[in-house]
Amino acid sequence: MPPAATLPGGQTIRQQTKAKDRASADRNVVKAVLSNPLAVPWPSLPNHLQTSVLAALPQIIPPEVSDYHVSRARCSRAVKVRRKKEKHGKETTVAIEEPPAKPASLDHLVLGLNETIKALEHGIDDLRLRMMVMTDALEGVTQTPATTRLLPTAPPAQPEAETEASAAAEPTTPASPLAFVLVPHLSVSPMALIEPLPTYCATYNTLLRQHAQLAKAVRSRVPRPDRYIRPEGPEMRVVPLGAREAEIAATVGLRRVAAFAVRASHPALDVLERLLPQSILVPPRHSITLPFPTTTLRVHDGDAAAAPKPKTAAPLPPINYSALHIKAVHTTAPLDTNGRKAKRMAEVRTKRIQKRDHRRKEREVQERAFGKELKGRKGKPGARAERIAAKKAQVMDVDA
Repeated sequence: MPPAATLPGGQTIRQQTKAKDRASADRNVVKAVLSNPLAVPWPSLPNHLQTSVLAALPQIIPPEVSDYHVSRARCSRAVKVRRKKEKHGKETTVAIEEPPAKPASLDHLVLGLNETIKALEHGIDDLRLRMMVMTDALEGVTQTPATTRLLPTAPPAQPEAETEASAAAEPTTPASPLAFVLVPHLSVSPMALIEPLPTYCATYNTLLRQHAQLAKAVRSRVPRPDRYIRPEGPEMRVVPLGAREAEIAATVGLRRVAAFAVRASHPALDVLERLLPQSILVPPRHSITLPFPTTTLRVHDGDAAAAPKPKTAAPLPPINYSALHIKAVHTTAPLDTNGRKAKRMAEVRTKRIQKRDHRRKEREVQERAFGKELKGRKGKPGARAERIAAKKAQVMDVDA
């Protein structure tokens, strides 16, 4: 049997083919990744409970809400048509109806994704500000955040001039906090639009628990604690409703409703509480808590034993750590890393040589075309002498 043919590198053709296949092959690997402790997953709600909540929506959103939105859209459309005809100088016979009166039940509802996010942010900011006032009261700060700067870079508060209008204006009652946030999460695309909603609710619920701890300390240490403590609302809960946006929009009377919320002051809130008790739908919370907010900045220089401790210092929040979750990410990796690198370098060199050859050929083509153009401009070598001889012959004929 003849010996196998070898290549200049000392390998046989079969060995080199196996090496190429190994450099191109991948292997399946599993990488361990720590999950984000601040990420809040969507709660799991059975399908029959979603159907029950959808069937109870007419009690939460009465029919006058749908009639109000439909009538308002019709009036707005009529106004636009009339303005367009008047702009072009045409006679119009469109009758403009009076806008419908806003139903009272809309004061207990927040419709739309943007409005829901605004209400969540306002509730979180209001709760954080209340906690800041309570912490300052425990620290002995007599000023309120309305007369001092919350941040060192904030401009100083200026006293507003009292006018007759401001004196006659009645103080507005704060809006009731949200109790339920209902989202048809499978109907929204992309999902990134509604991903912050569980995180907002978890942040509010975590601050609400810290507010309860601060309230106990304020009642026991601060005189007249009713000035700082306000009644607490219920914990927010997220209700996923699957792909049921069309039914919700028809109930509300709008084209699309990506999310809506029900306030704690809603008269029919007990309907949702009976369907979704906290044992079935648990309010989301963060496992990690932050220090209590305060307007006073304290510098710790390390000498804590020598520093006098204030008598009315704010209590430290309990230290809670989130559970460790390790996620497995299934991916691929090169079977032969060195072979893959050598193959990639060889491909880079080959492409570099091809580009250099291509540039050289293009340059040669351009040089040939330029040379032909120059030769065409100069003409034949003896053309100039023939033209001179012809002119001399013409001159001699004229003289003769």
